[in-house]
Parts: sequence; C-alpha cells; structure tokens
Amino acid sequence: MDSDGSNKRQIGNPLMLDAEVRVSPDGSEIVFDRYDPATGVQAFTTRDLASGEERRVTLTSTGDITHPDWSRDGRSITYDTNQDGSAGIGQQIEVVPADDPTAPPTVLYGDVDHDAFKPAYPPDGSRIVFGCGGRICLMDADGSDVMVLGDAPGVELNHPAWGRRAATP
Repeated sequence: MDSDGSNKRQIGNPLMLDAEVRVSPDGSEIVFDRYDPATGVQAFTTRDLASGEERRVTLTSTGDITHPDWSRDGRSITYDTNQDGSAGIGQQIEVVPADDPTAPPTVLYGDVDHDAFKPAYPPDGSRIVFGCGGRICLMDADGSDVMVLGDAPGVELNHPAWGRRAATP
C-alpha cells in the first residue's frame, strides 16, 4: 500500500504463510519467509515488486531458513538457519548474494556450540547485531570481530534492532 494507506493490494500467496517481509534498499524487491503448509518447507522468497516475479531461495541447509534481511547496499541477503533442523540448536547466520540467492551460502557466525539468530544491520550496514544464546552479540558485516554485548533482558531475545542514539546534554 502507499504510505497514506491507499492502493492496498495483496502480493503474497494466500495458500502460504508469508512473514518477516523486508524491502530492498532500492525499494524494487522484497524478501520474506515463506512456509508451505502442504510440504512443511520453510525457506525464503524474493519478489520483484514491479513484475511480481518470485524466486524461491533453495539452499543446502537442512533446517529452517528464517529472518532474511537485505544488506544496506542491497548486494546480499542475510538470514539464520537451524543446521540440524531443530529449533534453537546449531543456529547460524549465513549470507548469499542477492543477485544469485542459490549460490552457496557463506557462514558469518554460529555452529552447534554457538547459536546465532535474527541478524539486523545498522543504517550504515557496517555491522550486524544478533542473538547469541541468551545474549546480544555484535559483529562486523563480514562476520569478523564478534563480541558479546551483554545478556538479553527478559526470558527470550526477540529481534534485536538498531535505534537512534539519544543526544547527551
């Protein structure tokens, strides 16, 4: 829909569960989680907003692929996956080129001993904040310089995000 709420139109598939929609930096495409109840497969899909063409992203991961997001330059898509197919075990953050989401993924962080999930870029795209176990972690956008920022408040970390820094008096 337009920003004023007019011109609403459905772009998802009513027979699927489409969620976690993210618009590309140039506004031409979206990426989203798609769950197919008929097959039980959860992956992500890109959709060209002008043509309506969709590409289902098929990766070599054996687990669910969730929480996709565009890099701030639009050249790649980052997401998390459960490598052994079980929620919460072996979660890792991976990245694929946006123009070839069927390319072999690059693992940025995570393995069976170090969970990594729900990546989020800052406005400048230089780093990624993410959940890591019951903590909040930060790394450079290429997966280097990982650091633990602290324990997550509350029982469960859900979607860390970047905000504006308050001005100091």
